[in-house]
Amino acid sequence: MKIRVAVASVFACFTLVALLGALGLRMNTSHSVAARFFWRIDAPIKKGAYVLFCPPKATAFDIARARNYLAWGECPGEYGQMLKYVAAISGDVVTVNDTGVHVNGVLLAH
Repeated sequence: MKIRVAVASVFACFTLVALLGALGLRMNTSHSVAARFFWRIDAPIKKGAYVLFCPPKATAFDIARARNYLAWGECPGEYGQMLKYVAAISGDVVTVNDTGVHVNGVLLAH
């Protein structure tokens, strides 16, 4: 009886995770963005948002995956999806110098 309850509980958990994934729930596990859950929505990209995307097939991403900087996944090249913060959009002026990255003259943290 206990085994049946355990099997039913595991099945229910997998079903719930699959359902939430189908509804757009994503979990970030990389170190580049804080570990937390995100809801996937289709909306115009705006400053301050996070974007989830497939990186393009390229040698640099092959190397990143080989070094475990990038997960295996279902994107072209078998890359995992990437989640990044949008710090600048079209029309912003981005400059990079010895002090860091600036958007419209404002130094970005980190």
